[in-house]
Amino acid sequence: MKKTRFILITILFSIAVIGLLWTQLYWIKSSFQQKSDQLNTQATTALQATILQVEESYYCIDFFADFDVSQGDELMVLKIPHTKDNLLPTDTIPTYFWLGTNHDSLQAYKSLHMPLAANIQLKFSVQYIMDAQSNKNRSQHNTLSINNYRNSIEEDENFLATFDSLLKQELQKQHLVLPYEYCILKSNQNTLIYSSIGEAKWQGPSLNSTLFRNNYFYNPLEVKLHFPQKNTQLIKELWGVIFSSVFIFLIILVLIMYVVRAIITERKLAEMKMDFIGNMTHEFRTPVANIKLALASFSSSKQPIPPELNQLILILKEENKRMHNNIESILESGFLDSDKLVLRKESVDIKELINRTAHSFDLEIEQQKGDLQLQLEKEDMVCLLDETHISNVISNIIDNAILYTEQTPEIKIESLFSKNNYVIKITDNGIGMTPHEMAQIFDKFYRVPSGNIHNTKGFGLGLHYCQKIISLHGGSIKVSSEINKGSVFEIILPLS
Repeated sequence: MKKTRFILITILFSIAVIGLLWTQLYWIKSSFQQKSDQLNTQATTALQATILQVEESYYCIDFFADFDVSQGDELMVLKIPHTKDNLLPTDTIPTYFWLGTNHDSLQAYKSLHMPLAANIQLKFSVQYIMDAQSNKNRSQHNTLSINNYRNSIEEDENFLATFDSLLKQELQKQHLVLPYEYCILKSNQNTLIYSSIGEAKWQGPSLNSTLFRNNYFYNPLEVKLHFPQKNTQLIKELWGVIFSSVFIFLIILVLIMYVVRAIITERKLAEMKMDFIGNMTHEFRTPVANIKLALASFSSSKQPIPPELNQLILILKEENKRMHNNIESILESGFLDSDKLVLRKESVDIKELINRTAHSFDLEIEQQKGDLQLQLEKEDMVCLLDETHISNVISNIIDNAILYTEQTPEIKIESLFSKNNYVIKITDNGIGMTPHEMAQIFDKFYRVPSGNIHNTKGFGLGLHYCQKIISLHGGSIKVSSEINKGSVFEIILPLS
């Protein structure tokens, strides 16, 4: 793998890990905030319900009257001045409050005679209370308002017990069983009236609301409600989500680390492979060169050489040349996956190339009493090819046809033109392949199981190499096969 590609994959993995971590944190934070908002809503509902009940308990007193009158009865609407010596029932509201600064001495406002019998219902609501001290100091105020007659709630000894009981009841209705703290302050003076934690200072945010906001009797009070263990409780509720998120993140992180480690190992193996190929080809070059010198010495000998031996020498020369080319090809094949292989294309008579490559197997075919037939196009065709690599491709397929057979090898090589392509078809009578094996035949390091054949050796690189070379030439290679009936390899090379 290229260094730049490895760096890119590492960066992408890092971005993926950071993105996943951010997503998990955002999800947990959103869940936490949702739970917190839900708790705040429940607590606010409970606090407002408590305030409403307290205000209703301390707001006003309503008086009701229900009586019947007969036809002709006379009703009098009276207003009695407020005096100490007045023996009649007196109005608790002085006349000066009704009519401003003028005292009203009128006793009867109106006399009503009922034309019909009726049922009369009266309702009298007390809206405010006046105390004597405020009345005595009336002359000191230019303008009277309801604030002059309001009382302070701390004077009521039952208020705190009532508020605490109602608050506890409403919190239970909202299924809030958390420990809570609250305090009550005077709104206009910010003076503490009561705190459930005594003199300790308040920490953390609180829910605030106003008690007696528009009440005629009492001054407004500010109520603060706080849950000191709120965050701890929310984390407990989200513990399952947090644990699963952390567990999944760790699994993915371990898998990514495994993949990165595998990539690093692959790079090291690739470097070792290149070193091995370089060392192996270097070691092979020396004996190949020595064989070449030995064959050259035979050819330059002045002694006559028998025809049979001369034929063998020619085959050895051809095979030695092919071995030399194969060594160079092996060295270059190490660069196939890295796209560093550069083909040395030149004009080649492909028909002559097939003939020369096929006849290099004549001796081996003859020893096995086999048959190799050539049915090539009569017309010569010159193509732009890398002669060494194309020769290796044909040799690999023929070599496999000889090796993977349980009987006398019968090989047929055909060529034809098809739509600006030159097609080379190599047919054998070998052991054949299953569809599953055909699907993997060109994979790197894959070898077809040889059944009862024990003389097949190799690393599974031959057909992978063939496919790469044909692909670099802009062509393709196909295979069709049946078990125990042989295989057909079809090489398609473009003419232009």
